[in-house]
Amino acid sequence: MEGCYKMFGKRLKKLREEKELTQNQLGKLVNLSQQTIGHYEVGRAKPDLETLEMFSEIFKVTIMEFLEQFSVKE
Repeated sequence: MEGCYKMFGKRLKKLREEKELTQNQLGKLVNLSQQTIGHYEVGRAKPDLETLEMFSEIFKVTIMEFLEQFSVKE
C-alpha cells in the first residue's frame, strides 16, 4: 500500500507542476502547509478524503484517477 501513496505523490506533483503551482500555493488552496504538500508528494503522508476531494476539484480529476496506478514519465 505504501507504493500507492508514492504513486499518488508523483501524480499530485505532476498535476501541480502542470498548473504551474508551487507547493506553497497549492497548500494555501487546501489550507495545508507547504511541508504537508511536500510530504504527500514523496509518499510520507496520506491525505484524508476531504483533502482528496479538494485536489480533485482543483485539478479536475476524479479521486479514482488520483488513486489508480498510472505511469509518470520522468
